Amino acid sequence: MHAALVGLTIRVALICVVLFGSVSGSMLPFPLERLGFDPALSSAPFVAALVDVTGRVTYFSVAALIFSGTLLKFRTARRRYSTPSAIAAYGTKPATTVAAIER
Repeated sequence: MHAALVGLTIRVALICVVLFGSVSGSMLPFPLERLGFDPALSSAPFVAALVDVTGRVTYFSVAALIFSGTLLKFRTARRRYSTPSAIAAYGTKPATTVAAIER
């Protein structure tokens, strides 16, 4: 199950990064030329750095979106304190309830 989600995450992120790199690489020379810079010399390093940074942000954003309901679940206090070993250790359930934590 999780392997399929990892594959989906990589696939979607890779498509987004390639599309963004292509669009930014083809459109960046126009503003650079308007600003007076040589677009042939400065666009390749700038596009490479821009795509590297946005690629990481895109990958982690897609991963957080896809895994938000599966691997990124937060443990609740109810699950932590309702086990028999926790009840035996504390004697009773702690005063902090799930409703108080969720507020």
